[in-house]
Amino acid sequence: MSVYGLDPTLAKFTQLKVLNFSFNNISKIEFLPPNLEELYLNGNQVNEVALNPTKPFHSMIHLGLSMNKIRQTALTVIVKVFPNLFCLDASFNDLCDMEGAVNWICKLKKIKMLYLEGNPLIFTNNYSNIIAERILGIKVLDGHPVFLDQSIIDAQNAKNKLNGTSRSST
Repeated sequence: MSVYGLDPTLAKFTQLKVLNFSFNNISKIEFLPPNLEELYLNGNQVNEVALNPTKPFHSMIHLGLSMNKIRQTALTVIVKVFPNLFCLDASFNDLCDMEGAVNWICKLKKIKMLYLEGNPLIFTNNYSNIIAERILGIKVLDGHPVFLDQSIIDAQNAKNKLNGTSRSST
């Protein structure tokens, strides 16, 4: 038996913190409980986020969307709807635009773990370096620790000083 969609009554479970509907046939993210912290929809057909970007889910810290059909349009909504993500697993999807993806993902100020392997954008020259240099605070990329030398950290801090954000070497 397989699940094809998320039911509207799901949103009534206000105390639910973790939801796992991995390996089903869900194509749209919708009707989520308001205090959800972890959502696992790996191995589905997700290609749409049908949630209101003006009503973000601030409690969501982990979003597992590997092996779906996520494209740039869905990624932009994900960033708006789940602004406090600590971990985003969007591996093995259809993300092709490296510049666009980085521009959106860098808006996730609390992101520490990012999985993008298996997407066409990883064929961009210096993929790992671009992510490490442009997404402040990233500690794990595609399951590997991210290390930056002090000169890159200093350059990032100088560049972002006007924004009030910086990255420490600790």
